[in-house]
Amino acid sequence: MPTRLAHKASRIAHSTSVITISMLISLSGCAESSKPKHGSNPTGHIVYALRDIKKGAEIKAEDVEDKLVDSGSVPADAAANSEIVGSKSTEDIGIAQVISIRDFGKPLSKTMLEKLVIVDVPDTKEELASVMVAAKDLEKGAPFTNADLLTTKMPLSALPMDAIADSGATTGKKCKHGLVKGQLITQHDLSP
Repeated sequence: MPTRLAHKASRIAHSTSVITISMLISLSGCAESSKPKHGSNPTGHIVYALRDIKKGAEIKAEDVEDKLVDSGSVPADAAANSEIVGSKSTEDIGIAQVISIRDFGKPLSKTMLEKLVIVDVPDTKEELASVMVAAKDLEKGAPFTNADLLTTKMPLSALPMDAIADSGATTGKKCKHGLVKGQLITQHDLSP
C-alpha cells in the first residue's frame, strides 16, 4: 500500500511541476496569438518539453508544447514541432527545456552557428545583457568548469529565451552537444 501512495504522490508532484512550468512560461511574456499586433515584434516558434524525455524515446504531441515568442528570443537551433513529433530523440531532454534540432542528431548549419557564436560585443545603443559563452571548444559530454566559461554581452533583442547569464547554472552539468569557442551557452546545451 505505501508503494501505491508513493507512486501517486510522485505523479501529483510531477503534474504540479508541469503546471508550474507551463504557467511560468505563459507568464514570461510569450505571445499567445500568431497575429502580430500593430507595431509589435515578429514572432517565432519554440518547442519545449512538458516532461523528461529519455534518449531514444519517440516524441508524442503530448510530450511537448509549441509557443509563439518574440522572434529575437528563438534560439538559432530551435526545433519546430512539425519536425520532431513522431521522431526519436538522440539525447535526453529535460522538462521545460527548449528542444534543439541537435536533440535529434541534426548538426548546426553554418548560418545557425554564426548566430550562436559571439565574437565581439556589437557597437549599439540597444540595451545589452550579460551571457555565458564557451571560452574554448568543448566536446560532447565534457563537464563544465569555470575555466570553460566567459561572460560577454549581447543585444537584449537577440537574446535567446534560454541563454545562460550566470556560471552557476552550469554547475554539475555536462556539455550536451559540444560547443565551439565563443558559442553562446543555453539551457538546452546542458545535459539534464
